[in-house]
Amino acid sequence: TAVSPCTGNYTCPRTCPAGYYCPPGTEVGTQFACPYGTFGANTGLQTAAQCANCTGGHFCPLTGMTSNTLMTCQAGYICLTRSMVANPTDGVQGYKCPAGSYCPAGALQPTKCNQGTFNPSMGTTNKSACIPCKVGHACTTTGLPNPDAT
Repeated sequence: TAVSPCTGNYTCPRTCPAGYYCPPGTEVGTQFACPYGTFGANTGLQTAAQCANCTGGHFCPLTGMTSNTLMTCQAGYICLTRSMVANPTDGVQGYKCPAGSYCPAGALQPTKCNQGTFNPSMGTTNKSACIPCKVGHACTTTGLPNPDAT
């Protein structure tokens, strides 16, 4: 009887395609996709651990992704490493932009409002959310959600 060339330590195909990993004994190159929150830019990966983590500012919502550069985190949110959604709020994959700051699409960290301004809202997307300090109050530092002095 003939022995299947895909048994034991042999992997079919010989080179695993990008977005997938092929441990020994893999029968089809698309059998094991890189998991959610990761991507596989290179061919020939053999373990899920070799799939790269989705980088900050991006998200990887599908299995078998080959890149994360087209998946930019939504404005108003910060996507951390391994994010699977564009607008994470769980604190693990990412979070809503905090008050006192604003977060453009793909931001790696919140941008604090300048001294002399404040922003009481979460999830803001640009500098126009930073309001000049109210008359009779002071905003003595950056990143304030409310005036900090009178």
